[in-house]
Amino acid sequence: MEYMEEVNPTTITKSVEYKFSNEGTEHLVKLSIVSVPNDTEIEHIDKEENKGFVFAINVSVEPVLSKEIFDRPNNLVYILGNGEMNNKLGYLQDNKLIELEDNVFLTGIQATVISVLAIPGDTGHFKA
Repeated sequence: MEYMEEVNPTTITKSVEYKFSNEGTEHLVKLSIVSVPNDTEIEHIDKEENKGFVFAINVSVEPVLSKEIFDRPNNLVYILGNGEMNNKLGYLQDNKLIELEDNVFLTGIQATVISVLAIPGDTGHFKA
């Protein structure tokens, strides 16, 4: 039997645009979704168990939302739950996932990310 290196799964790179309405103002939200390298260390997250289920999310909103709704740096991390762990949305600080408090905007991001990841293929740009 020959030794074979583990093949890294294909990098997923998808983007999506959608509209979000808040207090009578329509915002254009753009998300870029990219799978993170399998060797990324996140405290209390088993990298072997979650291999291929961790994504970097870049968020752009125009016009800018109020800080009460979205006051984070652009780069978020989304972890698709598998089995015992629920989906998680947050940002990394010193290799720790800091989860964001839920609100209607963040729930929309999560739902959109799940929908886009469910579309077959590893790349694509979508409008919702």
